[in-house]
Amino acid sequence: SLKGLDGPLAVVEVPWAPVEEALGDLAVPCVGRESELSVLLDRWELARDGSGSVVLVAGEPGIGKTRLVEEVARAARASGGAVWWGASDEGGARPYGAVSEMLEDYVRDVPTEVVARQVGPGASVLGRLSASLGRLAATGGPDTSLPPEAERERTIDALFGLAAAVSTSSPLLVVFDDAHWADAASVDVMRHLARRARRL
Repeated sequence: SLKGLDGPLAVVEVPWAPVEEALGDLAVPCVGRESELSVLLDRWELARDGSGSVVLVAGEPGIGKTRLVEEVARAARASGGAVWWGASDEGGARPYGAVSEMLEDYVRDVPTEVVARQVGPGASVLGRLSASLGRLAATGGPDTSLPPEAERERTIDALFGLAAAVSTSSPLLVVFDDAHWADAASVDVMRHLARRARRL
């Protein structure tokens, strides 16, 4: 019997176990999105051949947008590609929040000497967005502060320079997850990368 209900209520117990225990070594399959997955993988193949583009994945909350893109990212990594993944949080208050996450994720997976070569002089600029890149910049020369608009342009140029350097050695998949929550600075980066995608 439950408070507020006139009669007894039938209940069902559902045992729970973490996915890893329930499935063992099997990966969680991506089901019911074969058509969408095919479109995204076709776009990835075009990007690998040098024709970059922008694809927007939209849908109701909880429909599996992130899971779909995770499958594309897995395929990208398996085929030798690099993946930059940044997610925005609800509220999106932190400037460059998704970009910071993206850079940290990339730096974590790539040897330091490779990152240092790829980021070059942009380390001092991007070091403000990524603690890991900031440590690389600490070994360089002093950096000067600029007015906000010039700083924004310099940040976008440094990020594009890094993307260009990465894409010379491996195709690059850039994911902005939950972009509808992104802060204005991250949206600005998305817009500029999207405009320049075909040049990478």
